Amino acid sequence: MIQLNFFATLEDLLPGIQIIDSLTNMKYIPCGHLPTREWPTYSSLAEMPAFDTAYASMTGFECILIVPAEVDIIPTAVLQSNGNEIYGIPPGEYLYKIEGYRNTEYAQFLIGGQWEQFGSQCLMGNRIVLDDSIRKNTDLFAPYKTILRYLCLDFLTIQSRSKEIWRVGPQAFQQLKNEVRLCPDHSHVEHYFSDLRMPYAYKPS
Repeated sequence: MIQLNFFATLEDLLPGIQIIDSLTNMKYIPCGHLPTREWPTYSSLAEMPAFDTAYASMTGFECILIVPAEVDIIPTAVLQSNGNEIYGIPPGEYLYKIEGYRNTEYAQFLIGGQWEQFGSQCLMGNRIVLDDSIRKNTDLFAPYKTILRYLCLDFLTIQSRSKEIWRVGPQAFQQLKNEVRLCPDHSHVEHYFSDLRMPYAYKPS
């Protein structure tokens, strides 16, 4: 698996996004459930609404599929069998879903967003995840290689206490200095051990 871990605000990512948009032709599709087959699709990560989301609860990552613009991702129809309405759809009617784990031939962008726990503000980690099989397809991997190269432009590189390597954008690093928690994911938000700490030494990427 190829994985890029980083902490960033949207402003941190904009310089890299501009380069990516000029060099690639990709689209960005939110995963999840909707009451319609009409699915929101974005032509740039700069259009995504999820980066600065203040999650009201520990909802986990917002998953975005990154696919070539010419690829059609067809939502799967799912019969709503739950006893309650979901997204306004009563039992016996259909929901439509797109799931990242069923589309492993494309990259997944897992956006952490922002969250508040016990009165402390948390900036959650983000990840881009690619299956190893993507690397073997030179044509398919080319735009993802560009994204991996440029997305975290001029970020710092910091190793966490759990030995994970994280890229940290300028605004995210400023938040760290201002004692905002930088937490890898929602499964760790109640425990401070995995938080990224101010490093004794760090280096520009």
